[in-house]
Amino acid sequence: MRYVAGLFLLLILKSHPAYSNQTLVFVALGEGPKYVLQEAYRRLNLSITIELMPAGERALWIANQGIVDGDLIRIANIQARYPNLLMVPTPVYYIEQMVFSKQQDFPVQGWNSLRPYNIGILIGMKIVEDGTKGMTTIGATSYEQLMQLVNLNRVDIGILPRINILMEMKRMQRSKLKILEPPVAVTPLYHYLHKKHHTLVPKLNQVLQAMEQEGIIKKLINQFFVEATQ
Repeated sequence: MRYVAGLFLLLILKSHPAYSNQTLVFVALGEGPKYVLQEAYRRLNLSITIELMPAGERALWIANQGIVDGDLIRIANIQARYPNLLMVPTPVYYIEQMVFSKQQDFPVQGWNSLRPYNIGILIGMKIVEDGTKGMTTIGATSYEQLMQLVNLNRVDIGILPRINILMEMKRMQRSKLKILEPPVAVTPLYHYLHKKHHTLVPKLNQVLQAMEQEGIIKKLINQFFVEATQ
């Protein structure tokens, strides 16, 4: 793992020669709140680059080691497991964890209503791992792989954020997958910085609070949602 992370660092430094105090690099599983954080850092005269990762655990490990500058978004209090990461207190995104299926159709009534089914989950997505603890689960390493597990009836249901399901269904075109309502969980997500940037946390939080009051966060999330699913 250390060897892989070292190679990843070298690739980042080579692919981003302008990386300095002006550009921060964040790992992520998806780009949902990218416009929000791009605007927030712009107001601080900084720019950001997002490195998409196929696995959540690897992304967290890399961010916690300080190989990059932090993690784009995660659930609250991830620092309990990754102590080098500092949470910016203002939420930047609200994620709807949705159940989707090809054959099953039932009203989702919390995590316990999923217990009778074989469940596909994304490895490293902590909110889902915690919610399905003790249930029959099969882990996937990417959104695409998880969608295919459900599409091929290898599992009864899958769980992913609504935006990612819609994006993958768009890519798959003739998919017969369907989203089951309501969300199994709605979770605020937060931006994390490595502790080497601890002085940025209060500054960034102040900017995000102002953006929230201005209605900019909601506007930018809606913009991303429209662009990603059209």
